[in-house]
Amino acid sequence: SIQPHGVLLALRLGSDLVVSHASSNLQAVFGVAARSVVGRRLEEHLPELARIAAEFLEAGESDDGGATFLK
Repeated sequence: SIQPHGVLLALRLGSDLVVSHASSNLQAVFGVAARSVVGRRLEEHLPELARIAAEFLEAGESDDGGATFLK
C-alpha cells in the first residue's frame, strides 16, 4: 500500500516519461487525478516533477533491478 504522504508513479522511460501507473492518492498530494495522467506524458500535468525526473535519469542512478527511484 502507498503511504498517504507519498504517491506511486510508474513511467515508461523510453517514451518521454509517459505515466503507465499512478496511485489513487495522486489527487491528494499533487492535485491531479490519477486517471487523467495515465497514458499521458508526465510533463503535461506535472512539469516540475517531469523536469526533476529527467535530471535524475540523466544522472544514471538506478538500483540493481533496473528500476529508478525518486525519493
